[in-house]
Amino acid sequence: MPLSARVSLRAQRTVRDAFTDLQRIISDKYSADFANTTLQNVIDAAHEIEDQLAARQSLRNMRRLMPLFTGLGYYSKSIEIVCNGTPYLPWIWAPIKLILKIASDYVEAFERIIRAYARIAEPLARFQMLNRTYSGNMQFQQTLVIFYSDILGFHKEAYKFVRRSCWKVFFMTSWGRFQRRFDGIIDDLKAHEDLVDKTANAVGHAESQKLRDNVEALRQESLGKVAKEEEERTAMQYLAIVGWLKMDDSEQLKVLDSVLAEAQKYPAQIATFLRSCGQSLVVCHVCSYSQAASTEYDQILRSVLLQLVRSSTDLVAYIFDEFILRKKAVTAQAIERLILTLIGAVSDNPRQTQYVHVVLDGLDECDKEKQLKIVNLLERMISAAVTSTSTVCKVLVTSHMPQTLVKKLKQKQSVSLAREKVGLEKAITTYAAKRLSMLRSRWFQMGIKDTEIKALELRLAKKADGMFLWARLVLEYLSTNMFINKSEVMEAVDTLPRELSEFYEQILSRLLSHFDSRSVTRLKSILGWIAFAKRPLRKVELRSALSFSNEAQDVNAQELAPNYLFDMCAPLIEERSDSTFSFIHVSVKESDVLVLRRGASADQAYI
Repeated sequence: MPLSARVSLRAQRTVRDAFTDLQRIISDKYSADFANTTLQNVIDAAHEIEDQLAARQSLRNMRRLMPLFTGLGYYSKSIEIVCNGTPYLPWIWAPIKLILKIASDYVEAFERIIRAYARIAEPLARFQMLNRTYSGNMQFQQTLVIFYSDILGFHKEAYKFVRRSCWKVFFMTSWGRFQRRFDGIIDDLKAHEDLVDKTANAVGHAESQKLRDNVEALRQESLGKVAKEEEERTAMQYLAIVGWLKMDDSEQLKVLDSVLAEAQKYPAQIATFLRSCGQSLVVCHVCSYSQAASTEYDQILRSVLLQLVRSSTDLVAYIFDEFILRKKAVTAQAIERLILTLIGAVSDNPRQTQYVHVVLDGLDECDKEKQLKIVNLLERMISAAVTSTSTVCKVLVTSHMPQTLVKKLKQKQSVSLAREKVGLEKAITTYAAKRLSMLRSRWFQMGIKDTEIKALELRLAKKADGMFLWARLVLEYLSTNMFINKSEVMEAVDTLPRELSEFYEQILSRLLSHFDSRSVTRLKSILGWIAFAKRPLRKVELRSALSFSNEAQDVNAQELAPNYLFDMCAPLIEERSDSTFSFIHVSVKESDVLVLRRGASADQAYI
């Protein structure tokens, strides 16, 4: 090769970028010998695979690849001047050996991959005539290297396809998507095949550049069209999956909205957490007694499945083809199997480990018999991820320690808030400071100084002993009662009961002391409806229910019970951001002081 041969820097950059892109995908243990792999090594490996398939009575005609190998041989001579002094050249053929070996274990996939590779041969045939004729032409080099980029792009898609975890399971549904990508690469190769002839006959740099720009514009237009079609197809299939599952995302959104609304007091921490979610796939489900559906095992399964599916268009296509088009029934067992299959297939990069973080909040708010099923499912998800080797699944469960799971959960890594007294006390102090600051004008009218408010915050946090609910009830007491002098406010923390049941009893006694028998009956009705409604009732629904209670004689449908009734039940109940009502905490419903019989009518709930 002449020492004076000139090389286009732009062409070198195109080759380097294509090489780096493929190298980033293929594991080092597979690509270690690529630099020393010759085209003849690949041909010999193809013959060996053919013999192995014949021994398994699955013979495939490998001669279909010979035109490809011949074309690569001619093309390599045209481009070697650009690749001189680099490890780039063998990468146009070495990955074929690896991909064929992996795919040979699954004959149907092997057959389709051979057909796809065989199609590359036709655009490369042109180089039998060109050979080294124009390899020293810098303008021509920029056209030649596009073939290198496309061939390595083809290897990249094929390698990702056969190295993805569970790829054999997803083969039939994923192949169509990859086929469209392969078709795009083949079309680009054919377009550049014509460009080779036109560049060879072009007069001057300007004409050559214009030809390349036109082909590149068509290429980008084609890529954009394929991407748009895939996006639209995936969106349609995802909506079909939501319908198949009969899943209503709004229920979980209500719970999350409620949590986030409460979390506005701590915006920095919430924002930090949400930003960190971008580092992995986060599957989050919040169980809340205020949204009964969120605690149902079937709904938890559906929620987890949908969040996993959103991470990959291949997973969407798989469920759509295998379950919806085949009209399979939605059962808990089927969804469990799907989750365990998909958890190991969320990563589409064979070289990159995908982290899946599952966050389940409020396990203790589920029925006891469901708690064990949920924990068992989470354990199986972790095991399935380990088996896949490409996914790491980590689970965070936040809950009071259910007695039914004490033995099982104590074997796991855990953080007990009971042992985090210092941190909890600091958090409760911050919470109290925020709530008390909202009533600052009221405190100043009684001559309470900032230093005294600070002392009150610290005393409240100390006595709460890590119990946020107790602190919240005390703060509700301070904000809803009438105080005349400083001592009444400052002594409230010490005079209020420490046990929640006693606190509820005091709140209830205070409410009942102002009510006549009719008001007590209406209080029972309100609490009963909130406790036993099949789903949380909105304000207008609860007003309507109270208007049609048993005591009513002549009911006017236009006159609903007034809103102020609910204010008089505070702080035992609260209105959430979606205008539904719930108890301030699940412990209200479970309290011995407030006895509500399941199965009784709302008016028969008793105190």
